[in-house]
Amino acid sequence: MLNKLANFAAARVQRLYNLGARHIWFSGLAPLGCIPSQRVLSDDGECLDDVNAYAIQFNDAAKNLIEGLNAKLPGARMYLSDCYSIVMELIDHPQKHGNYNKQHARDAMAFPARSQQQQ
Repeated sequence: MLNKLANFAAARVQRLYNLGARHIWFSGLAPLGCIPSQRVLSDDGECLDDVNAYAIQFNDAAKNLIEGLNAKLPGARMYLSDCYSIVMELIDHPQKHGNYNKQHARDAMAFPARSQQQQ
């Protein structure tokens, strides 16, 4: 599946390049196993590691694709932003980034309507 996606992306980027694009910025995937629709599927409300593993695989494939295209296409400067590490830093160390109430955050994940009523 990743190969198919990479080939599709490469073809689209090649088309953009042929149309004159030289600087392209891509956003990598964030830890998708940590989004609320995935966390509610876990027994403990934590992130789903197997889903996050897919995001990591995708980001690695995207990085390799971009490096290959930069080498292949003269004048091309393509970049991949690392959303995964940034979001994981916020999840793993929320207290370093402002006020944080762990119980409120868990309630918001499991019971969004109830959490909004408490505000």
